[in-house]
Amino acid sequence: MFQCFRDIITKLLRDRSGAIKKILRNIIKIIIKKQNENLNRQILMEEIERAVQDMPNGKGSLLHVFIIDFFKACWEIVGGEVVKVVEHSCK
Repeated sequence: MFQCFRDIITKLLRDRSGAIKKILRNIIKIIIKKQNENLNRQILMEEIERAVQDMPNGKGSLLHVFIIDFFKACWEIVGGEVVKVVEHSCK
């Protein structure tokens, strides 16, 4: 009984992958290989810190308790956690 379902699922996946490849061949590529490599590279802690430091003071979301001033003032303490959140969001 289970083999029957396994066969159906496997067949559908093979069929879909061929169709997906065919469709993707007809989509115009707007990101070149170098850009894609840059988008997929590891983000450096220095880049995240620079982005935080470049944000204007006094800004924050109504949905969030902390405003950017907090992260700037406490970067030595919270920077590592901010980096983990950014890295996790990129996976």
